[in-house]
Amino acid sequence: MNPLKNKETEYQLSDLIAMVMNDDNQTMQLFKDYKLALREALRITKEQENIGNKRWAQEVQTSFKGVKNLVTNINKYERQITYPRTWKDHNKHTMFLEK
Repeated sequence: MNPLKNKETEYQLSDLIAMVMNDDNQTMQLFKDYKLALREALRITKEQENIGNKRWAQEVQTSFKGVKNLVTNINKYERQITYPRTWKDHNKHTMFLEK
């Protein structure tokens, strides 16, 4: 008897494929959400800059710290010359970064 012809195996395989596709869709949605949030933040920031709203810029400074840390960590990681890179060279922003 061919194990691939088993009905239970077929259901498990189709469930696995559905889970992988769903995971891919969720990941793509995450990227869309990030890009939308960043575009909106940039739009609002430019708007407030054009108005000359210094108080707003000072008040949201802590809100932008996370994004600034993300960018700083990734740029620092990319400039790093040390090879091979080890676990200690990574942080949450660079652990799964791909080039």
